[in-house]
Amino acid sequence: MNALLDHLSPADLEAFRRFQAAADSYSHVVTEMELEMNQTTQLSVSNKPTFEQLMNRAVELGTVAGKGKDTQVQFALSVFEAAYHGLIDLTENKHGQGVDDAQKLTEAYVMAQGSATVFDAKASNQRKSTSWTRTYIKAGMWPKGGTGEPLYTANTMVNIRQKLRSDPANAKKLCDANEAFLKFCRTLVKRDQVPDSQELRGFCFKKDPNVKTEEDILVQIRNLANAVKTGKAVHKTVQSSAPEYQTIINACTKRLKEMASKDKGKSEPAEKAEKTEKSATTSVNLDKLASELAQVGA
Repeated sequence: MNALLDHLSPADLEAFRRFQAAADSYSHVVTEMELEMNQTTQLSVSNKPTFEQLMNRAVELGTVAGKGKDTQVQFALSVFEAAYHGLIDLTENKHGQGVDDAQKLTEAYVMAQGSATVFDAKASNQRKSTSWTRTYIKAGMWPKGGTGEPLYTANTMVNIRQKLRSDPANAKKLCDANEAFLKFCRTLVKRDQVPDSQELRGFCFKKDPNVKTEEDILVQIRNLANAVKTGKAVHKTVQSSAPEYQTIINACTKRLKEMASKDKGKSEPAEKAEKTEKSATTSVNLDKLASELAQVGA
């Protein structure tokens, strides 16, 4: 190439340099476009990769991430899909003492970013990343949805988020793509059925601190009751040994357990739950006590 350039006139050489710069710029744009397209690529129930291909993909995405492009959700989807196909699992010490598939893949992804020279599996940030990868694997291995699941539902969620993302009105309302996918994975592994489209849509949005679920309210009431009982309420200035506070704690715990069981598709009969909470039978005006607790927490 250099020999050919030596025969060009200064004007032609300058024109070639401009063409080369334009070509390099175009190549960069294409790479970015391909990466963006990969984020919406449908997960495949038939395209089973090899472990080597999966590792190469982790390195590829890590390299791009090291250049400032967020590729965490693409990495998550590739791990999720591989787990579905049975290529990876949660077997301990699979790649040496203390190294499972999740740590092996996370290490490849992190090291390719170039921000660390050594992968410290015990460091908080890398331990967190490995934990995420295990969650992707566990969700991908979820066995309860029948043929094609949970890939079909994961694809549905990706499509839902892409549609929401195309609406400018949602620009500041949507959470990070990986955060949304983690919500999906963490919910899935607790269930006997896949989340419906309405719940998938909910995963895509940031949590509004002003909007509380029943679970949020129950946890708040239980925490306030426990704080009063242990003398930690209002900067340790309020304490009470009244049995009603334990009754509130038991009642909230009972309801939270029922909700958790329902999520798993194993809702207990109300009468059975009542037998396990003997102290909850104390006659008490819960509405009144809840109101008092709200004042304590104000």
